[in-house]
Amino acid sequence: MGRTRQPAGHGARPPLLADRCAATAEHAQRPTVLSSALLGGLAAVIYTDALQTLIMLVGAVTLMVFSECFPGLLLLKP
Repeated sequence: MGRTRQPAGHGARPPLLADRCAATAEHAQRPTVLSSALLGGLAAVIYTDALQTLIMLVGAVTLMVFSECFPGLLLLKP
């Protein structure tokens, strides 16, 4: 008959330290889900802040030009 596999702990060879180190080194080289999510979130924040800065600058310049070209236009006169 074929050989049956023994459950762990009954004569099975424990993993060697070299095997553990190799597995740990291999795992450390792959980006984890958490780190990729953090980097993706950080990139989204950076792009959003850059876009918001551009919108604020365009609005500020537009308001400055409008107020210089038409002084007193928006003043309420009683």
